Amino acid sequence: NRTISSYAVGMDAVLESDRIRDEIFNYEQDLWEY
Repeated sequence: NRTISSYAVGMDAVLESDRIRDEIFNYEQDLWEY
């Protein structure tokens, strides 16, 4: 468990945070599927 800023800077950090957000969003959506 490390912060994004510890391994990415600038635009890389933005893209990584977007990727993580999308991954969490998709996981949550899958929980609601029957």
